Amino acid sequence: MGAEHFHFSGVLAVVAGGLLMSYNSHCYLSHTSRIQSGNVWSVLIFLMNTIIFILIGLELPIVVEGMKEYTISEGIFYSVVIGGAIIGTRILYSYALMYFPRVCSKELRLKVPKPDWREPFIISFAAMRGVVSLAAALSIPAFLPNGEAFPHRNIILFVTFVIILITLVGQGLLLAPILKLLNIQDAGSELPEEKQEVILMRKLKETALHKLDNDFSELAVTNSLVRHQKHKLENEMMLMADKAQCMASTGDYVTAINENKDVLRQILQAQRNELHRMKREKIFDDHVMRTIEMQLDFDEAKITGFSHG
Repeated sequence: MGAEHFHFSGVLAVVAGGLLMSYNSHCYLSHTSRIQSGNVWSVLIFLMNTIIFILIGLELPIVVEGMKEYTISEGIFYSVVIGGAIIGTRILYSYALMYFPRVCSKELRLKVPKPDWREPFIISFAAMRGVVSLAAALSIPAFLPNGEAFPHRNIILFVTFVIILITLVGQGLLLAPILKLLNIQDAGSELPEEKQEVILMRKLKETALHKLDNDFSELAVTNSLVRHQKHKLENEMMLMADKAQCMASTGDYVTAINENKDVLRQILQAQRNELHRMKREKIFDDHVMRTIEMQLDFDEAKITGFSHG
């Protein structure tokens, strides 16, 4: 309502507000809310995307019928031309963004290795049009302030629908063959995921220990729980150091990590069996037992992911 009051697009205001709230969710959501909202939104996003594209199919005949000044062939022609222009502009922009700073900065050329020419192409080719483009088109009002129909609205919607089809279906199906043709192995960091995780976790543990030493050093002396937390962080730091050392030899690390996962799975299974045994004794509350059982499931998911093997 506020955006429309100032004659802005309400649809785009909602999109911008959602992006802003998502980016700053750590400021106002607790960890529990984030976990729950992540699970809920993953389902809702899938359902909403499905519903939106169903509505596109239902709306398309109405849009085509309203294109009185244009034929379907003309609409497809405009879509191909505009879609090609969008894809071409995006490719040129990606290359300019990647290489132009190097042209302007000698220091950047000396410090940063020359980027692979394939990277900006794949980045631009994978930037497909979807729901946001449709939201921009639908934000066009159906009528002008004087009550007349907004000119060319239906052809704009039709072109948007076809461009979405070209980019999502066309580019989406071509992406895998192009990646194979260009021999793109890994578009992410050169470091293995396990090593990235170790580096990040070591940094976080160091931050936690630094916070404890600076702000709670006296409390750690008098409070055994705080002291235990400090010892736990120190032990975890040692574990991270062992992991980093083990990663120096790829073969040894792969063997060690597989053996460790197998041991942890057997430990968790023994804990789960003991939990079920205690459950039959009916000494503890059922909801407490379920909470502990769920925690064991989370611990196992950290090891195996969400596979069923």
